[in-house]
Formats: sequence, C-alpha cells, structure tokens
Amino acid sequence: MKFNKHVFCLIIMTLLAVTYVFANKATPSTGTKKLDLDYYHNVGNIWLRVSNYGFFGSGDDAVPQYPSLEYPGGSGVDYLYQGALWFGAKKQRRDISGRKLYWLQYPPQSKDDYTYEGSDLWNSSMTPLLDTLVTVGFDGDADLYEFLPAYNPLIATHPTYELYNRYDAIATASTRTQKRGVDDDGDGLIDEDFPGYTFPFRADNELPEAFQTFGSMYPSELSSMDLALLSEPENYEIWFPLGFMNLYDPDLQHGARTYTYSKPYDDDFDGRMDEDGAPVSEQDFIGYYYDYCPLGITTVDRDYGGSKGQNTHYPLNIKVRQMSYQWSYDYIKNLVYIEFNITNMNVADTLYDCAMGIYMDSDIGPNTYGSEKAADDKSGYVKGEGYEFAYTYDADFDHGLSPGLVGARVCSPDPDALEFHCWYWKVGNGPDDSDPRDVGPTIKTSNQKYWLLTGTNPDDIKYTPLRPEDSN
Repeated sequence: MKFNKHVFCLIIMTLLAVTYVFANKATPSTGTKKLDLDYYHNVGNIWLRVSNYGFFGSGDDAVPQYPSLEYPGGSGVDYLYQGALWFGAKKQRRDISGRKLYWLQYPPQSKDDYTYEGSDLWNSSMTPLLDTLVTVGFDGDADLYEFLPAYNPLIATHPTYELYNRYDAIATASTRTQKRGVDDDGDGLIDEDFPGYTFPFRADNELPEAFQTFGSMYPSELSSMDLALLSEPENYEIWFPLGFMNLYDPDLQHGARTYTYSKPYDDDFDGRMDEDGAPVSEQDFIGYYYDYCPLGITTVDRDYGGSKGQNTHYPLNIKVRQMSYQWSYDYIKNLVYIEFNITNMNVADTLYDCAMGIYMDSDIGPNTYGSEKAADDKSGYVKGEGYEFAYTYDADFDHGLSPGLVGARVCSPDPDALEFHCWYWKVGNGPDDSDPRDVGPTIKTSNQKYWLLTGTNPDDIKYTPLRPEDSN
C-alpha cells in the first residue's frame, strides 16, 4: 500500500493491518515533561484524558492523575493507564546528500551492504533499501515518546519556544455553541472559521463530487453560489469540511508557519476568531503532533523519555491531526470516537505497507488502589459477523467495584478492507526497535514493532496472539 495521507478512526468504548497491542503494566514515564494534559472528555459516561503527544490517558504525567479513563464518570474507577497511537511503514533510505540507497545484494549480508543511486556500483535492477520504521506515542516497556508537538521540551532553548509553546496545545469546539453547515456569525459565510488554523480544501478530485469546485480554496473564499450547494439536503449530509482539509498545505497562509495550528485565528478576517466552525460532537478536542521536527531542527534525536539513550528514532516524517469526539446521548454516551488524520510530509518519498496500531495498557481498578490493580488485568478479543474488537477487564472485577470492560476498535476506513492483528505481552517483554536499521541475512528487519503491526510473531515465547488467526 502506498501512502500519502489517510484517516483512521478509533472507538474507545466500555461494554459496560490494523493492530491492537496490550501490555499488562507499563514502566512509569518520567513524569517530568511539560504536557498538555488539561483536557478530558466528560460530557458522556467515559471520562477520557487526551493529549497532543500521540497518547491518551494520564500515565504518570497528569497531576492529578485521574480521571484517565474513568467509568462511569465520577465513580472513581479507572480503566486505563495509558494508550497510544503506533504507526509503521516502509520508507526509502537516503544518504546525507539525499541520494536513494540500494542493496548491493539481496538479501543483504550486513546492514552496511548498500550503495547509492548513480554510483559506479549501482544499476537499476538493484533492490531499494527500504527501512521498516515505527513511531509510537508511548512505549511503556522502553519509556519512549516519539510523537511530539512542534514546541516540545526538546527545543526548549529555541528562540520561539516561550512565545509559541502555550499555543501549541489542544483546541476545543462543541455543537452546543456552533452548528455545522450554518452561518453562526451572520457574515454570509459558512463553516469558515474552525478552532485554530483553517486549512485549504484538498484538490478537486479528492473531494465529493458536489464540492469539487471548492478544490484548493480556503473556506472563507467560497462564494454565495458555492454555499448554495449546502441548501440541498443530500449535500448537507456529506458536508464535513474538517475531513476535506489538505493537511499537507505547503503554502500555509495566515502566518501558520509557526505550526501553532490550535492557536485561535481570524481565518475569515472579520475581526473575530474561531466563531463559525463545524464541530462534530458536544465535545471536540483537536491536537497536532509529529514524528519529526517541523521547525527543521535536526540536531537532536527526536524522541523523549527515560529510554531515549538506548533508542535511535528514525522518523517517517508524518504529521497527525488527532480529533476526539464525545456525546451525552444515551445511545452513544459509553464511547469516545478518536480520529487520526495521518499525512505523509515527505516532499519526494512515498511510504509503503503502512500499518496502524493502538497500544493499550489498562490497569483497571479504583483510583485509590496502587500498582497492584494492574496485576490481574486480562485481555481478549471478540469477533462476530460484521464486528471485532479487543478488550480488557479485571479478572475478579475487584469484587464488584470494577465491573466493566474497556474495548477498542477501528471503524474507518472500511474495516472489511483492512487486516487486523492483536497481541499481548507481559511487562518487560515489549517489542524492540532500538536499532531498526539492523538488518541481516537471517531476518527481514530487527523492528519487532513492525512485525507485530503487520501480523508476524517475532517471538512465540514473548508474544501471545489474542486474535485467533494470529498464531505465527
């Protein structure tokens, strides 16, 4: 699969290759970094904390630690230590001069058995050197954080850090204050001023047919004739401007080259900010993060946490817009919907064989319990006609104090078109990608995270498949 941009949607729910990976207890994180962990969903029955660091749940970083994923909200019973996005792909390796690299022979005899395109040793029949890379929002065993906002502690000495750090946070919106497809501010425009920076629309051929005349325009540039399309009921039903945005956006008008996309902007130049957007739910949270430095700072290994000294992070150069939604309605109040808009920000390189994973470390029990509440968590997988998801529960339900189950499933793109895998491991046995370029004749790649994401068990002793088909 080639990759330029894609949307993955996840439901966190209580029952109460896309992969799910579960660990029964993670190593506590450093607890020292400055995170935007102020926001948690609380209009429904799940109180879930979100961040702009590629993970959800509190871990050890939020003070106070709870709620992380509290169910029912206000009960004092928590179902999550920390969950995270994992994303893997194959990427063509280049040398320091930007030249593509190729294996001298395949399979290679060592990780240095390559040459560059155009050298005396190169010919067009050689196999491209594709690195299998994985970026994780959180790796509990290794205490690693590889998805970071633009302004993160690694660049705290940058001249603009103090100026922009506070803006590089979570943006919020709600259908309780604004309506989709409505001129909320009475200026003749519709949905032109979202929370934070409003991106231009995608190219015309990437939009629904009814809106192809909007291609590459900004919402504030739409004419009254364009907006008349929205009066047609069949068009209003598919009007979702947030999903139509071009997140690559190489031009970046309105001063957004600061990469503070969540900072309020006057996108329609009417003297007001963020007053006419297109919220999805009663509680929308929107954040942006990257596995590379969008500011162009390449002098540091861009990962964070207590284990960064034992790990080398090679970025895929992807940008993520994370949008999470919650409603208070009875039929939907027991879930949180999380959407990951993942964009390939490489100018010249395609990403191949992409795989998304959701890491879940639950630690179920009352907030007053200590670390012992993680010891009796159990995980499983259920598959039926038209549905399947991974879940975790407390083995004895804490004698009735923790009666629920927490589950996660991917609902978009079309689940029937995806391959699913699910794995479990014990604390300390997590997959290793500390040197993902360490390839040789006996293994495809040393990146065990990519193996698991794509459905291959690199160690039958360490990793237990929870989905029945994942037995090898």
